[in-house]
Amino acid sequence: MKNKSKNTFTLIELLVVIAIISILAALLLPALRNAKFMAKSILCVSNLKQMGTAFDLYLSDNNYRMPRAWDVAGGYQTEYRKVVIDGYINKPEISMCPNATKQVMGGYHYSCNPAVMREIRATDLAIGVDTITYPQIGRFSEVVVLLDGVQYRSTSEWSAEPMAKSIDSAAVWGAAYSSTSLTLNNPVTVGVNTDGIDPLGKQQIRWRESGVSGTKGALKTNCLFADWHVESLTPGSFTNTMLRPNKIP
Repeated sequence: MKNKSKNTFTLIELLVVIAIISILAALLLPALRNAKFMAKSILCVSNLKQMGTAFDLYLSDNNYRMPRAWDVAGGYQTEYRKVVIDGYINKPEISMCPNATKQVMGGYHYSCNPAVMREIRATDLAIGVDTITYPQIGRFSEVVVLLDGVQYRSTSEWSAEPMAKSIDSAAVWGAAYSSTSLTLNNPVTVGVNTDGIDPLGKQQIRWRESGVSGTKGALKTNCLFADWHVESLTPGSFTNTMLRPNKIP
């Protein structure tokens, strides 16, 4: 009778191999998951850069006046996404953050700085109030125009609001830059690190680019500045001065 081949695995050897594979998988999967998340964050940065190009083109065609964030007076037809993003890029996916909880083609996954682009009503126009011109922003490399924002208000409306009126606090709405302000270097309000419904509705910056939850230092949000560069900011590095243009609407 021939002996059994010495090349076969014993049960113990097989269990050891399985255990080693399990350990390696446990070590590698978090890294792969984070790599995938970071890839989506890079795509988000690309979205914002393309939006910056669209804004630049729009401004040159419109006497350098910033678009209205949400044009109530114009029947909701000329808010910034329709006239800027759709009008100059016409790629619905640009308005969708890859790391947003609910992926909505053409959804509003980015919020604008309401001190730069504000909601305009007929009563505003009647007293001569409209959005500011691009040169009036000033400090272009320091002022945020768009950023990761709220995503939806209810389970039946997955697309986000067109803008966040109070992305930091009540003080941000209508706050202009002043070199003597004592709160310029104060960090913005962190808020919750989730998309979706929360008690404050649409008043939250979304720190969705972290990839890791639970630690403040890991939270990040992608921001498009007025000189059209993009940065990923942490709660500590995102300060009030970045939300305050030299002039407000």
